[in-house]
Amino acid sequence: MDLITSMCFWYAVAFGLYLVNLVWERRRAQRYVSPHASVLILKEGQTIVGVDERPNGLGFYIATDIVDGKNEAYQ
Repeated sequence: MDLITSMCFWYAVAFGLYLVNLVWERRRAQRYVSPHASVLILKEGQTIVGVDERPNGLGFYIATDIVDGKNEAYQ
């Protein structure tokens, strides 16, 4: 094979592997997401500071600010 044919072949192989990986990751992600049961898990230090009602569900506003008893606005 000449150089151009060889390069096209390996490009097609790499692109094919990329597409297979893309499809695999999308199918794997869909297995773990249930449209009927969404779970919201907060990390340590996160707080829900607001909730917004949307046509397709609820939106949560999450902040990581720490408010202690010394803050005058919250006493």
